[in-house]
Amino acid sequence: MANTIKLKRGTSTPTTSNIVDGEVAIDKTAKKLYVNDGGTIKEIGGGGGGVTSDAQNNTVGGTDAGSSFSGTDAINNTLFGYKCGENYTTGDFNYAFGYRALNTATTSGNNCAFGRDVLYSLTSGSYNKAFGNEALYNLTTGSFNVAIGSIAGYSITTGSENTFLGKFTGSTTTTGSNNTVIGASAQASSGTVSNEITLGDSNITKLRVPGLNFTVKDSTATEGHVLTVDANGEAGFAAASGGGLTSDAQNNTVGGTDAGNSFDGTNAQNNTLLGKSAGTSITTADDVVAIGREAGAAVTTNGYSTFVGTYAGKVNTAFNIVALGYESLKANTSGTKNSGLGFETLKSNQDGVNNTAGGYQALRNQTTGTDNSAYGCEAGKNISSGIDNTCVGSFAGDAVTTGSNNLILGHEAAASAVDVSNEITLGNSSITKFRIPALGFSISASAVTNGAAFYENAKTVAADYTLSGSNAMAAGPITINSSVTVTVSSGDTLTIL
Repeated sequence: MANTIKLKRGTSTPTTSNIVDGEVAIDKTAKKLYVNDGGTIKEIGGGGGGVTSDAQNNTVGGTDAGSSFSGTDAINNTLFGYKCGENYTTGDFNYAFGYRALNTATTSGNNCAFGRDVLYSLTSGSYNKAFGNEALYNLTTGSFNVAIGSIAGYSITTGSENTFLGKFTGSTTTTGSNNTVIGASAQASSGTVSNEITLGDSNITKLRVPGLNFTVKDSTATEGHVLTVDANGEAGFAAASGGGLTSDAQNNTVGGTDAGNSFDGTNAQNNTLLGKSAGTSITTADDVVAIGREAGAAVTTNGYSTFVGTYAGKVNTAFNIVALGYESLKANTSGTKNSGLGFETLKSNQDGVNNTAGGYQALRNQTTGTDNSAYGCEAGKNISSGIDNTCVGSFAGDAVTTGSNNLILGHEAAASAVDVSNEITLGNSSITKFRIPALGFSISASAVTNGAAFYENAKTVAADYTLSGSNAMAAGPITINSSVTVTVSSGDTLTIL
């Protein structure tokens, strides 16, 4: 007859008072098997390999792994290995596998560490990813770093947004940021450099992109050298050879059909002309730069000008002109000391002088105006004959035509009329407040605020004044000059204190 063995059983975890050393018992409620192992009750099997997650979804395994969690503050961490994440108190969403990985981290989050002593010194940096023994070992507060390879990024302490791929890669970087270093033992140019890409170590002698059939061979870039391709199709730096542009004995450099084809013997000097018919009429002018089709095409004897762009300064004969952009100063004939930077800047100017325009079509329609300055897209676009105007901001003063001596500042700032003169306009119709912080002075629609103790006004009214639709005040006494009229409209109040 077969023997029947029945184990002790109950509805809760057994204690040492229930079973003696070596005895086994069953918890029927939890469906778990326990043994008294030398006075310690231990679960047999565990049903899940002996590893479970706590109420905060933290899963740990290994001596002292995750042993410093502060109550329920640390959540969603997975830490496996001897002293792995040992000092975490409140950090969340960290993943570490390996001996002492993330060992000193306390509050950082969203880090991944795989390997021995990976991210060992991290304290508060977040979103770092490191794979390989001692990768990012010394990083303390940097964030968004990626290191793959043994000792990759080993010495970096506070740098962020670096990427190190390869054994020992970037191991000398200390505080640099936004670097990409790829290849075994590849190092950035210095420990503190930022915003740099390094491919390979000093032993790499060739760069290939097989899909593009592109190869750069080992060569030394020296001043004056150019990138050339040899008979094997490999690119490298070498001294420039013939076949390019050269300069004549008068230091003129010319390239393009009919460019500089009117030089008068050896008189024209130091000119650079590139493009079809660029500087084609120059006879004796010096120090002219004309780049683009028909740029500076009408210049003959007046030099010291720069034209860059198709038709830039096309009919210009004046000196001291700077025209940079398509058709910039295209119609200028005799106007001197004008500067245009941008598409069609000062395009229509003919004999206006001392004008400066920067931005798409700035001062585009000016013909005879002088001493105007416009900076911004279409700033002062329609000024024709007005003088001494300053327009700063996109579309600032773009409606002014003949007005003069106006100052117009701000995006879409518009003068009160197209022909107004001697006016200052600050801002567009959306601006509701004017401030001078250092003086505590501001103006809004409802108040004028003066941070000083005193407000001064003149003692004499020297010109006619009409108060209409508002109230006004002044500190008296006030003298009204003979033949001067002060009119206070019905419903308005003028107060003299």
